[in-house]
Parts: sequence; structure tokens; C-alpha cells
Amino acid sequence: MQGGEAGWFQGFFEKHRRSLRRYLASLVSSPETAEDLAQEAFARVYAIDAARLRSPQSFLYRTAHNLALDHIRHQRVAAAEPLIDGLAERIAQDSPSAEAWLASREELAIVHRAMNELPPKCRQVFLLLRFEELSFKEVAARMGLSETMVRKYAFRALEYCQARVRCESGEVERQYPLGRSSGQR
Repeated sequence: MQGGEAGWFQGFFEKHRRSLRRYLASLVSSPETAEDLAQEAFARVYAIDAARLRSPQSFLYRTAHNLALDHIRHQRVAAAEPLIDGLAERIAQDSPSAEAWLASREELAIVHRAMNELPPKCRQVFLLLRFEELSFKEVAARMGLSETMVRKYAFRALEYCQARVRCESGEVERQYPLGRSSGQR
């Protein structure tokens, strides 16, 4: 800016400084931040050719408003970062370790093999109850069995699968209450 423009800007600054700070203080949380944002808005007005502006006051307030919004957005993001970090940490803690995931996959494979070893009626009862989510009564009607027999088959299937998991994971010695591999049907 040249000498005349610098004088113009000095008057412009004095005229709008207090009202702009009050306006910004109503938008942001602290008077110090309002002062910093006002200084930045005035610096931007000073940096451009004021003669090109139809309304330097409108430009000043629009610039200050946008600076305040940017500041508020930045504060929100900064405030959310610890929450996001904490959430990521909780997700990592809630996620199974590689070992736990592998153990679960192995256990699932054991159960799958055990189900294939079950006698056909016992396996069908188990599948209808667990995977089709039918009630004991519905399974009994579908298979032409009594509810008591369905409950017995379900108990045997569950007991057999649990025993296979325990045995193959090394918890107990090999003995199966039911199933083709044990020689029973």
C-alpha cells in the first residue's frame, strides 16, 4: 500500500477494530482468540488492493466470519482426536488377537468335523435347531419325532461336539460320547 492507502487503512482499522473483536468474541470461546482472528482478518484486507473492493467492511466481516468458522472446525477436530484415538484403542482391544482368532477358527473346524461324524438324525436335529433356529416342537413336527426325542438328540449332539473340542484342544483324553469315529451310531 502506498502512503494514502496506508492512512485509509489506519482509519478503517480504528473504526472497525472494537466491533469486529466483539463480533468474533460472540463466535469463538475466548477474547484472545477473537483478537487473533481480528488481526488476521485486518491483515487480509491490508494485503489486497482495497480499491478493488466495493465494500471493504463487508469483506472484513466475511473474512473474519470465515476465519472464526475455520477456527471452530479445527477445535472440534482437535477435540475429537483423543476420542478417535481412544475408540481405535478400544476396537483394537475388543478385536481378538491373532492367536485367539486362529484358535476360534480351529475350534470351528473341530465342530464342523464333529457334526459330520454325528448320526444322521442327531445331525439333522442339531442343524435345524442351531442354524435354522427352529423350536424343539417345530423340529419334532418336521422330522416326525417326539419333542422328548428331539431334546435327547440335541443334547447328544451338543455334548459330542463339546467333547470333541475339549479333546482336540488337549483338555481331556480322547473319548467321545457319540459319533461315527467312536464306533457308535
